[in-house]
Amino acid sequence: MKSFDLFVSRFYQGLGFYPGRANQILRTTVACIIVVILSQTLQIPDLALSLIVVFFVTQTNIVVTKLTGLFFIISIALAVATSLLILKVTWDVPFLRILLASLVAFISLFMMRASKYGVIFYLVALIVIFSQSFVDVSSDSEEIIRNILWVWVAMSYAIAVTLIINALFLPSEPEKLLNKTVISQLKHIADLLTPDNELKRKENTLASIGQDLQSLYKLLQYTKSRDRLSSNDHTAQLAMVTMVSELRSLSCHFPVEIINQKSRETALRIKSVCEVMIASLKNQLEPLTPAAINTNAEDTTLREMAKVINNYDQNKKVSYDTHSNPKKKFSFFVPDAFSNKIYVTYALKTLLSALICYIFYTATDWFGIHTIMLTCLVVAQPGLGKTQRKITLRLLGAIAGSIAALIAIVFILPNLTTLFGLLLLSAPIFMFCSWVATGSENISYAGIQMLLTFSLAVLNGFTPVNDLTEVRDRIVGVILGIIIAGLIQTLIKPERNGEVLQLKLAGLMDLMKTSLSMKNAAEDKRGALMVSFKGCEDLATEIALEPTWMKAEGSHDGTCQKLQEILQQAKSMLISTDAVVLWCQQNAPVNPVVGCFIQQNVENLGVIVKRLKTGEKDDNMTLPDLPEGLSKEVSSMLTLLSDSIYSFWLLLHEI
Repeated sequence: MKSFDLFVSRFYQGLGFYPGRANQILRTTVACIIVVILSQTLQIPDLALSLIVVFFVTQTNIVVTKLTGLFFIISIALAVATSLLILKVTWDVPFLRILLASLVAFISLFMMRASKYGVIFYLVALIVIFSQSFVDVSSDSEEIIRNILWVWVAMSYAIAVTLIINALFLPSEPEKLLNKTVISQLKHIADLLTPDNELKRKENTLASIGQDLQSLYKLLQYTKSRDRLSSNDHTAQLAMVTMVSELRSLSCHFPVEIINQKSRETALRIKSVCEVMIASLKNQLEPLTPAAINTNAEDTTLREMAKVINNYDQNKKVSYDTHSNPKKKFSFFVPDAFSNKIYVTYALKTLLSALICYIFYTATDWFGIHTIMLTCLVVAQPGLGKTQRKITLRLLGAIAGSIAALIAIVFILPNLTTLFGLLLLSAPIFMFCSWVATGSENISYAGIQMLLTFSLAVLNGFTPVNDLTEVRDRIVGVILGIIIAGLIQTLIKPERNGEVLQLKLAGLMDLMKTSLSMKNAAEDKRGALMVSFKGCEDLATEIALEPTWMKAEGSHDGTCQKLQEILQQAKSMLISTDAVVLWCQQNAPVNPVVGCFIQQNVENLGVIVKRLKTGEKDDNMTLPDLPEGLSKEVSSMLTLLSDSIYSFWLLLHEI
């Protein structure tokens, strides 16, 4: 029940708007309408596939859209060529055809996990499996070849339409999205700095900070790869993103109540600076900071924020040599591609479920549910939590799409006689599905599945539909595929994410250790800590979604409760560690006695990292003695650091 409540909560959160979402919905809807017009006018079959391609290729900005389109063109060509070759070699030997198609699917599924370009091989597996259904429907080789080539045409021309719409008519440039995102985050920071806005500060979580920083870093990277800015403009942009990310990271230290009068005045001065920058960015002017903020605030966080803003003008003038960085060695495979047995197991389980579905629908002579095989490939994800989420989203999307198709076939289509009427019916569906599909990973696939189910039932022919068989077959195929794939993925060597979370937590603790030891002090690790914590929390959410029917009653809830305790303690450690780092930066050089105390805590963090990576429980941890003669504030800060690390270590020993 807790897992379901968590899923519903994440689903609702994913429906909110963010900078660029409305533009992406508009681009997707326009491209879908044009594809419908072309397919119906020129009678290009497989319209449902064309629409799905539009949804997948249309991304947040033009850089990712072009890259996705390129990957799709390569994978579709490779998949069609492979399918034709399999049919040519094995036409007279059905068993050999299935065997060869299974081999190609297995290699593709393995490469999906083992390669850094897994999307290419994933599409190859989907199309090769999908093409086998043509052979079962018809024995005419020419018709089968033509059907496979039409799949190539339907998907390729949809990619071309999508790229034209995204590049020429409604381009979404990453620098514009970055500008909107910076404005949005500056507004959020300004709200947090309002002294009486206690509710906003209570809602300011480490995970939300990590998510905001992730979006900033990604958009900055896309803007750089677009290479449309001059060196000076890029330097100014980098300085702005650096300043906003540091301010957003520091916001985790805000107290819920800002009581001290000097602190309130400083917070209001910093807020006014943020508002000036927002106005400048909205008017597309160079953001100008006012005179340096002189602060005597007792709050360490506000002093550091003032320092960050005061350094902005200086950072704009620094030239960054982007060509001096050594080029990373190209690698096609992930580091553990041939050593991690999980990748082979995943490919075998997914292929097994697809073959079971193939045997079922051919034995029952029910070819209308041939998408049962595709369901097995779609819902099979790395980790049981992701698989369970995909199963839920596919089922919800299929039900919603079937209801929409049922209403359209029974009540609306009998009254439509023109293409314009069909577009009036379809456009709202495209828009709604796009709205869901552009949400977070927790909801996005439901929109795509809804579109697929609706378009297969209503739009896949060239005449008005009056048969409900297609709607029935789609929902039956999805449900049966979900049952078979779910059982296979859960019962045969289930891929749980507990060990992966341990390694992610080890990485987070290692970052804390490096930050606390003051190595590379000039490098700001605060943002990296927030992003790493966000990754740990996302993985814990996936673990909470893992199926529980094979476990003892209440055991999964207990595991989830323990995970929440560990994450809460990790959050406390992160904030305490960063508070000490912040204090050390402002009070350098640090008292040697305090430095020794901090070093002992660094060593304790090393013990935790070793425990998480190796699983050994033999390491002992010594709680360091607090130095004497320190102020009450410093003593309290150092005590929180030491206690939070020791409490986390005790939690680990309970697992």
